[in-house]
Amino acid sequence: MKYVNCISDIIEKPDFIGINPNEKEKFSMELIKCYDDNVFVGVKLDQEGDYLYVATMHEISEPKIKRRLHSGRIEKCDN
Repeated sequence: MKYVNCISDIIEKPDFIGINPNEKEKFSMELIKCYDDNVFVGVKLDQEGDYLYVATMHEISEPKIKRRLHSGRIEKCDN
């Protein structure tokens, strides 16, 4: 909840972005913003209601970011 007021900043200017490969049926985007902590936001598309929503938000460790970069799951954003 520490960064809940930063959701719009995270969505507008993420440091890393990717697509969740485990969500084959639904569009699921992963955004990471680096503040004092690394914040992960998962955004999904509700196809029936035709809207986007924040499905998850939590801190993510530096090693997890590095693994996701190495695997190609996320990419660095140039804001």
